[in-house]
Formats: sequence, C-alpha cells, structure tokens
Amino acid sequence: MYFIRLLRPFTVLFVFINILFFNIDGFASSKHILILNSYEADYPATSDWFSGLKNTLNNNENINFTYSNEYFHLLYFGQQPDYLQEMARHIASKYKQHPPDLIISDSYLLSYFNSYLEKIFPNTKILCLDPSCDKISAYNKSANIIPIQGFGNEYQKNIPLILNLFPETKKIIVIVNDSYFGKRAIKDISLSSNKYKNTVNFVFTNKMHYAEMIHEISYSPPHTVIFFLGWNSYLHDEHLSSIQMFNHIKENTNFPIFTLNPYYIGNGAIGGYINHWDKLGQQTATISLDVLNNPSHKNSYTIAPINEYIFDWNQLNRWNISTQVLPINSQVKFEPLSFWQHYKHWLIIGCSIIIVQAFFIAFLLFTYQKRKKAELEIKNLNNNLENTIHQRTAQLQATIAELTNIKYTQDATNKYLIKLNQQLQTKAMTDELTGLYNRRYALEKLKQLIKNYNTNHTNFSLAITDIDFFKKFNDSYGHDTGDFVLISITQSMRFLLPNNFIVSRWGGEEFVILMPETNVTEAAAVLDEFRQTLAEKIWTYNLQQLHITMTFGITAVQVNDTADNLLKRADAALYSGKENGRNTIVIK
Repeated sequence: MYFIRLLRPFTVLFVFINILFFNIDGFASSKHILILNSYEADYPATSDWFSGLKNTLNNNENINFTYSNEYFHLLYFGQQPDYLQEMARHIASKYKQHPPDLIISDSYLLSYFNSYLEKIFPNTKILCLDPSCDKISAYNKSANIIPIQGFGNEYQKNIPLILNLFPETKKIIVIVNDSYFGKRAIKDISLSSNKYKNTVNFVFTNKMHYAEMIHEISYSPPHTVIFFLGWNSYLHDEHLSSIQMFNHIKENTNFPIFTLNPYYIGNGAIGGYINHWDKLGQQTATISLDVLNNPSHKNSYTIAPINEYIFDWNQLNRWNISTQVLPINSQVKFEPLSFWQHYKHWLIIGCSIIIVQAFFIAFLLFTYQKRKKAELEIKNLNNNLENTIHQRTAQLQATIAELTNIKYTQDATNKYLIKLNQQLQTKAMTDELTGLYNRRYALEKLKQLIKNYNTNHTNFSLAITDIDFFKKFNDSYGHDTGDFVLISITQSMRFLLPNNFIVSRWGGEEFVILMPETNVTEAAAVLDEFRQTLAEKIWTYNLQQLHITMTFGITAVQVNDTADNLLKRADAALYSGKENGRNTIVIK
C-alpha cells in the first residue's frame, strides 16, 4: 500500500507528459470559415477552389476547421429589390449563435460587405478575392476587408494565343454572361484587342438570349473562333449550367473552341491559358492561416500565378496544329503513347532473353570446339542435353497450358458470380409482377432525396396513388384480371410519365411516385394529365371491357421532413380523394 502511494505522483506526471507530447491534437483549436459565393453552386471552378482550400487547411495539425457555404445567385436575383437585405437577415440569423472566425468571398460582393456584413460581424476579418484592382479604393472603407489580388489576367494571353494558332481568324465569338465577371472580361478583352480591331471582329454574347447566341455561332462565316468563358441560361424552364451550355455550343458549331477553365479540356475545347482553381484555393488557405495566426498580418496579399497553357492533343490533331508552335512549357493532355512507351517493358524482357540465349549458344559452341576430339562423347552429351531440353520444354508447355485453363475457368466463374450477384440485387429491389421498383427501394430513394434536400435544397415531390375499386376487378373477373390491370397501369406509367419520375409498387394496388426537382404544382399537372388519359381509355381482357381510374395524393418536401412525415401527408391526401369520389388528385 505504501509502495502504491509512492508511485502516485509519478503516475500523474507520466499522464501529463503523455498528453503534452503525444496527444497534441487534443488541444487543437477550432475555427469556422464562412464562404460567400456570388454565383450558384454548380460552377466547377467553385468546387475546385473549395477543394484546394479545404485540403490545405485540413492538413494543419493545430487547428480543426469547419466550413459553411452561402450562394447569392447574383446573376439571377441580384437586381431584385431588398434581395441583399434579405440575405443579410438570413446570414445574421443563421450565424448569430456561432459567428465565423473568418469570411472568404469575391469582390463582386464588395458593396454587400460595406452595407451589411460588417454590421453583422464587426470583428471578423474578410478575405476578398479580387481578380482586378478596379475596386481597390473600396477596401479603404474597412480595416476588416483584406484583398487578395494577382490573378485574372488570363484574357490578355488567350487572344494572342488564338491568333497565333489560327492566323486567318476573322471573327472571335466570346461566350460570356452579363455578370460582373462577364463585364470585366469584356473590358479586358476589348482593351487588349484594340490592335486587332481592323482585322478581327469581336462578338460578345452577354446581351444575347440562348436562341440568338446559337444562331450567331451556327451561321458565322469561316475563320471564326469561339472563346468560351462561361454562360448560364434557362431553356424551356430548365436551368443550364456552364458545362451544359458548353455542350450545346459544341453540338451546334464546327469552329475551334478555346477556354480558360480546365474542365472543358477533353470535352471538345482545344485549350488555352488555363486557370488552376485548386491552386488558387491552396494559396487562399495559406493566406487564411496567416490572417488567423498572425495579428500583424498584411493589409493585402498578392498570389503567385495560377495559370498554365494546357491543350487537348486530339483537338490539336483535329485542327492540324503542331505542338511545336505552342507556347513554351505548354502541357498537352491525352497524347497517345509511342510504340516504345507502350511496349518498352516487353522489349527489354525480350532482348534480355535473346542475349541470355545468345550467350548460352556461344558457350555450347565454345565447348564443342574445345572438345572436338572427344566427338563421340560430345555427341552423346548433346543428345542427352537435347532430350532433357525437350522434356523440360514439354513439361513447361503442359504446365503453362494447365495454368491457362485454370485461369480461364476462374474468369468464367467470377463472371458468373458477378452476373448472379447483379441479378440478386435487381430482384431485391424489383417487384416481381410489374417489374417496378419495390417498397424497399422506394424508401431508400426517398431517404436519399430528403438528404439531398437538406444538403443542397434540391426540391422534390411525392405521390401515393392506387387503383379505384381494384377489389371489384379481382372479385368480378378473377385475380388474373387484377394482375392484368396492375401490369397495364405499370406500362402506362412507364410510357406516359417523365423519365426522371421514380415509380414503385408500394403494395397491392398502391404505387409511390418520387418526382425529383419537381415542385408540387408541376407534379400535380403531370399526374392529372396522366389520370385523365387513363380514365378515357377502355381496356379489354378476356372479352371484358375494363374502365380503370386512379386517385392521387400529392405532397412536396418541407423543412425538417422525414420519410414517415411525407408518406403520411401523401396518404392523407389520397384518402381525402377517395372520400370525395375517387378519380381525382389531392394536394397536401
């Protein structure tokens, strides 16, 4: 007992030293970074930049970082009255209890900083990514705003690049939207292109609608080049991202396309002076650490270049452009490997075998010449040696053949098991009678849609429907008629409902329809049209004419919804329709 008391102080000291030197992470501080984006979330550049920022910050062992993103959609909502004020209320409410330690944004929200953000977070530093210096005077209004500059001059280098690779160019169509980014790009390109104005016609699409832009690129004369910066639009009420718009343009033109974003390389663009947005994110992370850790940090920062000449080999080959005329240190992607690069390992092995065999043959010849006098013994020795070689070769060939047969058998078995597993997976989520998804799959998909809604605010609707008086078909005509009705309804839904609607058999004559990215009004319109079409049709089975109608209960996802809540609302709507005469649609 005395010995234990004697060891107690040493035990406490050992635990303290262990925590201090071997568990430093336990004392790591936490920092929250709020990222304000002037555009929407579907810009690949935004994703690449955030990936570079997050990966760099997460490698820091002294600080545990968490992140929040807010998207302002200025291109579509920036001109609406009180929009920025409403966003300010939203941010103030959301981060009132836990204000961020650092805010990162772009200079397109600078007026928002001066008007609202400093009042909400008066003690929080704001890193402002400013690709130009034309707003620098605005920073003097606040000591909290720290500009990051030194990037954004990629336009001036792309225009000379285009004219160098296509010297006969008469027209350059610059695909750009009417955002602040687009206006700045137009200004920079216009300034740098003054010396070409007598020979090249520059056309900017920032004031064009979709059809006008497609007409412009489709009917332009020869020697036209497209410079794609970024464009968003709505087509038939569907939002088109920049990548979707790029694909539309690519399908409607046979002109060369240049860009400054890496995600179009390999998708149809020749290349250009490309922005590495992940590198910008990495440098932003380094500056963020300096601002958070250094009270005497700089008032402004300038980053290292983030651009590089990158080209698609397939597009260069298509337009007969030699890599010799590309700028120095250009990177060419997707270039096919040479014969040596493809087969160098096999060539080295083959040459090694030939050399070994050559030495072996030379050794035999030398031995034969040296022992020529003992011709009979040498002959016997050679015969024995040849027999041995033939036996070994035959054994080796037999072994190789056996191993090859085993490999083929294993491959066939693996393919069968993979196919069987796929069939089991399909059967596990498919209704046997109708071929529709079953209840289990529908529940999993519903939970996934709710998760996407909570994360990305992706709207969706849900409907529960069943066949009116279905029991009458079974009782009056037999269960085979009931099966015919279920299968016929299934085929009609597959043929008439949109492809993105997920239809599943919930049980008996009930079906659940999941409608991603569809609000309740749109869902009701589509399902009501289907209901009317179904009600007007007469079915014939076993010489019996059948009139089939359905009742639908529809609801849309709401904040804090669960799968059970959604299903209960839709089910309540369905039963309300049943009580009010059937063959109708009810929304809750």
